Amino acid sequence: MDRRTLAKTPILATCRSRAAGWLANAVWTANAAEFQRALTDEGPLPDLGGAVAWLNSDPLSNKSLRGKAVLVNFWTYSCINSLRPLPYVKSWTAKYKDAGLVVIGLHTPEFSFEKERANVEQALRDLKLIYPVFRFGPTRD
Repeated sequence: MDRRTLAKTPILATCRSRAAGWLANAVWTANAAEFQRALTDEGPLPDLGGAVAWLNSDPLSNKSLRGKAVLVNFWTYSCINSLRPLPYVKSWTAKYKDAGLVVIGLHTPEFSFEKERANVEQALRDLKLIYPVFRFGPTRD
């Protein structure tokens, strides 16, 4: 699956449009340190059935995630733009777990070596990522 096809898949298209809508509806308060926005119903979570494999957990489903806040982190382990936010995502995972936050890593390989499961598993250990990771796209298992 090439990047153009991948970008048109339902979960990626839905998440991209929701993120754009969230940013468009954001409202800064008079106090710049506070950021608030009205929570609106963004519709159902896209189906997670397209996973090639789940790492760090059993497969998750929309049903098991119902009623929880879900953060989907799109990443790949050799991209600096994916690695820079990881300290924040790891912190939020620990800090808000008991409040109902579920973080899901959606691994989207760019290079051929990123498509190998063993490499992704090693990256999870090296990066100390403990949240569920949804492997998506072409793989070489």
